[in-house]
Amino acid sequence: VFLTRLAHLPPTAMLPYHTIVYRVRPGDSLYKIARRFKTSVANIVRLNRIKRPSYLKVGSTLRIPVGLEKNLRFAFVGTST
Repeated sequence: VFLTRLAHLPPTAMLPYHTIVYRVRPGDSLYKIARRFKTSVANIVRLNRIKRPSYLKVGSTLRIPVGLEKNLRFAFVGTST
């Protein structure tokens, strides 16, 4: 039962972390943004449910998880703060 419920949680229900909202600028890439905020591309992709990580639209906003280990493979449990 727990695993079934866990699988249906939204991305905002992850391990405790904080997010910031970041507006994509010209020249940005997920790699550059991840390095700037000491997280991983995978964390940003998961949190924002990005389907095409190689394509970023200038002016779009991303939620950036902060307070997680850079290479942490986090599960969708707990709540966002």
